[in-house]
Amino acid sequence: MAMRDRVIRDEIHKDILVPANHAKIIDTREFQRLRSIQQLSTCEYVFPAANHNRFSHSLGAYHLAGMLISSLNDVQPNLVTDEDSELIQLAALLHDIGHPPFSHLLETPEVFATYHSHEHWGRVLLESKDTEVGTALLEVLGQQRRDRLFALMDGASEHEGITIPPFMKEIVSSQLDVDRMDYMVRDQANTGAQIGGFDIARVIRALRVNEEGHFYVKSWGLPAIEAYLVTRYHMYHQVYFHKVNMLTQNYLVRMLSRARTLAQDGILKLSTPLENMLLNESLNAQGYAALNDAHIRVALPEWAEHDDQILAHYAMRLLSRRDFHKS
Repeated sequence: MAMRDRVIRDEIHKDILVPANHAKIIDTREFQRLRSIQQLSTCEYVFPAANHNRFSHSLGAYHLAGMLISSLNDVQPNLVTDEDSELIQLAALLHDIGHPPFSHLLETPEVFATYHSHEHWGRVLLESKDTEVGTALLEVLGQQRRDRLFALMDGASEHEGITIPPFMKEIVSSQLDVDRMDYMVRDQANTGAQIGGFDIARVIRALRVNEEGHFYVKSWGLPAIEAYLVTRYHMYHQVYFHKVNMLTQNYLVRMLSRARTLAQDGILKLSTPLENMLLNESLNAQGYAALNDAHIRVALPEWAEHDDQILAHYAMRLLSRRDFHKS
């Protein structure tokens, strides 16, 4: 049965329109895994509703990329071809597909025996012939366009002699990109942070592309950009760097590091996913794609009762939020 275009209802952007060929990518096991990776890792210990995930954020970035391209083509006709428009949206959609459990927090050699950045793992998943998302992406784009997508995601200025204008990369990765725009409004909404916020639609309408291919802002849009920057400052100050959030992140990394040491010494038996994370020095695409937050959460009750006092100490605090402020 042929797939149909779909409408996804989002808490921030309302209706997100997804054509059938892009839905094919979204429905893969590796992309759906992002439902089980929390956007803000341990922030829910401070802000209980902050349990939104990388899946919804990736869809939001995809949607905003489409909005921005449409706005640019309205005021600067034929600036972006239909083919490149699709690649920009897919770059936004797939920019976080390589995130480890608990997002950036566990992107560290203290935890992963096979340590690489989430960008590296994302490319491994997207290039692999053994992943559903790699297969779907190749079917949707073909090899030449898929490789142009990778060049765009890498920030290249051209692919096979065809220019990739700077603004295409800036839409996906810059100080004013669709990734940041989405996560700031989404994180603010889910944390309940009382910050002024900014008008995404006005920011998008104020953007133009100059003769060198870079973004600039129309003068009437500067207050909207200022609001964006102020919001970003306060989100980092009040949410991302909140002292309890930073403390909880420290607990989680130290707990997993201790579990790794105990497992290496034969004192702690790990589940297969955690063994792959903490001990497997040759982790492959399928093994990485099988990892999510739940594999760590489910271990907490057992580890909180373990004879090793260090492991039990961290696990108990994460399980009960007990004595946080005595640290």
